[in-house]
Amino acid sequence: MAGKQKTLGEKIGSTFSKILKWAILVICLQSVIISCVLVVLCISRDNRSVVLEYTTQIDEMMQAKVSVLQTTEAGISSGTLTEYEDILAYVDSVVAIDDQISAVYSCYDDNVTIMSGGWVPPADFVVMERDWYKAAMAEPGKVYISDPYVDLQSGKMCITLALTSYKDGKPAGVVGMDMYMDDLVAQIEKSY
Repeated sequence: MAGKQKTLGEKIGSTFSKILKWAILVICLQSVIISCVLVVLCISRDNRSVVLEYTTQIDEMMQAKVSVLQTTEAGISSGTLTEYEDILAYVDSVVAIDDQISAVYSCYDDNVTIMSGGWVPPADFVVMERDWYKAAMAEPGKVYISDPYVDLQSGKMCITLALTSYKDGKPAGVVGMDMYMDDLVAQIEKSY
């Protein structure tokens, strides 16, 4: 009989050992899962904070550029600038105040483009066919911001901001501003 009790004791010990191993394994797995979830939550929270900071910074930078564009449009639409040389001096002065702006231009429905730096478009250039021109004219008063594109003159990534300009209270053209994307990236890197 003593042999049977030992065997029964061994069985109980073996069963208890298996249950204990499984319990420890489950507890370890739960610990790993909980640790991973906590790490992901902490990283997500930190990333959201960083993304929010950069988004705020980009929004502020873009709003400053929109304000410059709106001020430029108001100057063009005021009717006080009527001569080519005056408009050219005006758009040149806008570029001079902000090194993130690569070009400012005033374009008109009669296919005239006056661009900072004195750039003269080629004879086959039709400004009214440009996406930014059409978009600004389609929604007067709303600032159009293009998708990033490669500038043909510089080879750099660029975006265009455009806004309808007026003559005698009626849409008569578009004021545009080009900004290089690497300038935005450089500003963010400075703050980083």
